[in-house]
Amino acid sequence: MEPPSILFVVTRDRVDLYESLQRSFSDEASVEVILDRRHRERRQSSNLTGEERREGERRIQTTNHTLQSNSFAVIRRLPARLVG
Repeated sequence: MEPPSILFVVTRDRVDLYESLQRSFSDEASVEVILDRRHRERRQSSNLTGEERREGERRIQTTNHTLQSNSFAVIRRLPARLVG
C-alpha cells in the first residue's frame, strides 16, 4: 500500500486548522494531515557532503518559512518507485 501522496503539516498552535483539514480530507486516502512535531531545529548530520547538505537545508528552510507564514505547509511525496 502506497503512503499518502500529499502531506499537510500544520503548526502546533493551529489545532483548529489541523482539525478542519482532518475533517475536509478524511475520505481522501492520498492525503495525510499532521501537526508539526518539532520542538526545536534538529542538528544537521555531519556525514552529509556539502552539496547534499545545502539542498537539504534549502528544503527545510522553505518548509519552515511556509509554516511560519501560512501556519501550514503542503508537501508532495513521490512514489517509492521514483525515489531511488
